[in-house]
Amino acid sequence: MKAKHTQGEWQIEKSELVHDLLIIGDGKLIGRVQPEDSTDEEFEANAKLMAASPELLQALIMIVNDTEFTNGQILQSTLNRVKEAIKKATI
Repeated sequence: MKAKHTQGEWQIEKSELVHDLLIIGDGKLIGRVQPEDSTDEEFEANAKLMAASPELLQALIMIVNDTEFTNGQILQSTLNRVKEAIKKATI
């Protein structure tokens, strides 16, 4: 299965013009998070979750691959990758 989304790590950047957070990947604008009707904490958490999407997807793919090829077991390296992706999305 070939991914169709913008490849590579996605980053959060602050907009220079408004109070939005921009999600940038491969030098392109992927998304924009606007603070309307949310707390600053929720606003920033939404941006982190969006920016972590590629890593979260990769972690899920690794889990599926592990369980299909290791009789339902998840490798420690996969578990570490999953934890890293969750950390990026939540901290």
